[in-house]
Amino acid sequence: MAIRLAAFAAATLMGAAAPALADAPLRVCTASKSGNYFAFAEQLRRTLNGAVVVEPIATEGSWKNLDLLKKGDCDAAVIQSDADTVYRSSNAGAGLAVQRVGAVFKETLNLVCNASLGIDDLGDLISKKPKVAIGKFGSGSWVSWNGLVHADKVEGGDEYSVIPTEPVGDALALTQIVDGSDVGCMFFTSAKNSDFVARIASVAGKGSVLDFVDVVDKDFNDTLDAKGKPLYEPTAVKYEGFGHWGSTDTLSVTALFYVSDAWIAANPDAFDDVVSSFLPVAANLRAARGLD
Repeated sequence: MAIRLAAFAAATLMGAAAPALADAPLRVCTASKSGNYFAFAEQLRRTLNGAVVVEPIATEGSWKNLDLLKKGDCDAAVIQSDADTVYRSSNAGAGLAVQRVGAVFKETLNLVCNASLGIDDLGDLISKKPKVAIGKFGSGSWVSWNGLVHADKVEGGDEYSVIPTEPVGDALALTQIVDGSDVGCMFFTSAKNSDFVARIASVAGKGSVLDFVDVVDKDFNDTLDAKGKPLYEPTAVKYEGFGHWGSTDTLSVTALFYVSDAWIAANPDAFDDVVSSFLPVAANLRAARGLD
């Protein structure tokens, strides 16, 4: 009896000494460290305050995030809604297993052209075929342009795929469209109040040099995402610093937060904490950064 009690006591002490297994950290893939995606992950990290260890990871953007999610190199990510749709429609999307948590904020599709081209709306790109800078491969802008090409094909057309494009963005694209000798337009995705729009305004000559163009095609109003919901939402944007514009008609997509099925299965309690924090974190980010 004494031997059995001693063995039980030893086992109990060994069990007490063994540390409890902590939930795995949540590696959240975002975009650049200066952007809204990274800011969301940082806000989530501060809100959870160690209850779940959140590790924000800077990346090239939505397309890269989807790859990293699929490979298991990140556990969660902020991703444009059109990126998810395009990715899942391609071979790359096979085997992607994630849970959509919710919408973080809205982003708009924007088209700026050299004013000398006389381009008034998206349809003029089809007839005039200027070269369009669409952002670097995998960037949010690149994804959104390819989303429009994909949506056009889904709706039975193939007009946007023949528009010449150039995979450059940001400062270089802006310089090129101001010059106007090769690249005539720049397509980009941005959230409200973006610093980049302010940079465009500073060189646009209030519309005499550069002009914001309507991004409207009624066929896209019926384009559905992977959940069968409208992929694009018609909206209007007020661009500050251009004088003659009231607003420009365009389309918006949504920055969405996803968590991988594998991480959820391994950390169900931690996932509950993440979900409980999501709505206030997203609301605080929108308020702090003036987002929709």
